[in-house]
Amino acid sequence: MDQTTAPQPTTFTRRAGLSGLRLGWANVRHHWLRLVFVILVWGGYQLRINGWSDGVAIVGWSLGGVFVFAVLFYGLHGLSTIRLTRDELVVTRFGVRQRLPRDEVGDLVRGRAYPNHANASQEVHYRFITDVRGQRFAAIPEWSFPDSTFEDLAVVLGVESRPVTGPAEERRLSPWWMRSLWLTTLVSGVALVVLVALVWWASVALKDWLHARAETAAQETFVAQVEPQLTTSRFPHLDLEDQGAPASPLSVSAYAETSSEVRLRSWVKLVGTDPELSSAEAIELLDIQCAASTEEAEVTVSQLGYESDGVFGYDRYVELACASDPSDVHDWLTWSEQHPADQDAGSFTVTQRRFSMGEQLDLEIVGYAVDASDKAFRATMEHMCAFPGADEANVTVYDRDMERSIPHVRCDSIEGHLAE
Repeated sequence: MDQTTAPQPTTFTRRAGLSGLRLGWANVRHHWLRLVFVILVWGGYQLRINGWSDGVAIVGWSLGGVFVFAVLFYGLHGLSTIRLTRDELVVTRFGVRQRLPRDEVGDLVRGRAYPNHANASQEVHYRFITDVRGQRFAAIPEWSFPDSTFEDLAVVLGVESRPVTGPAEERRLSPWWMRSLWLTTLVSGVALVVLVALVWWASVALKDWLHARAETAAQETFVAQVEPQLTTSRFPHLDLEDQGAPASPLSVSAYAETSSEVRLRSWVKLVGTDPELSSAEAIELLDIQCAASTEEAEVTVSQLGYESDGVFGYDRYVELACASDPSDVHDWLTWSEQHPADQDAGSFTVTQRRFSMGEQLDLEIVGYAVDASDKAFRATMEHMCAFPGADEANVTVYDRDMERSIPHVRCDSIEGHLAE
């Protein structure tokens, strides 16, 4: 007796492969002048606001990021497949899988042409795969898969591959974002704005990362250069404790203008029982800090803090702009060591600053009286005004609670200031 076997339905598999990469390369070749223009304008802007080193780094990293994103996008697209098994049609795009029973597949409808931005001489069509009820199952641009993919699929399925019957059918089959030119433009515009915002955010984040890395490197280099020189045998007043725990007397902060231009401010803590700083020790510590500048990191300000008795009365603070002439600060330190202030005079801060244009400012001497009484203010002003360079300095006095102040003290009118 003859036996016959029913024919098995034909299967079909088609992978996108390099179709997306070919389209991306076609876009680049067609729009290379525009791309170069955008890169030059955006790169010039980055160079202008961030400087040469940071600008080149940001542009390079951003272009590299865009390239990697494009390769990943088109590479992921290359994994898209149309697979027809004995039981179902499976469409996988960007990791999203759609399934439709094989016997429910309707027609393969070719939509109207859309502008091809990669090559104006060619048209781009969408293919709509419908079910037997005429509803859209999938909408796929033809460029997503190799030529003749959809015609071959229609033959295997035994369904019709036909053009769309008119605008009404295409509108019904199209996804919501394709149903009008206005809506498509709006969605594309939003996507473009989001992309630009992401690129902008990435460039700012990259700039911050470059600056943070440069600041950290500059601080580590500074500490490695200066800290070994801070020994108690050389500087006996170094403060090696912080709230009873061992600590370095050196601290440094950094600010990066660019990744190759970092500014440092350093501070050394001192402690002792004498009412005044040792001038030789203080001057050498200021010089050591300023001398640690490098081509990549400039020490702009060196500072000293001295605490003699653990309370406010004998605190001393010195701040020196490294690019300034330190002679006035040296004179103050030498004079104050030779003429120690009484405890009633309070604490003193001496600052030598410099304008960004290079002009040196007058020495600033600020006294902090132990209280707001006339007696305390008089003692503080008399001590500052006894300094030989006080007439050329900017002298100010406060009480330690900042309730009373006398700015721009005139040393020949101390009683007049107190009477105000």
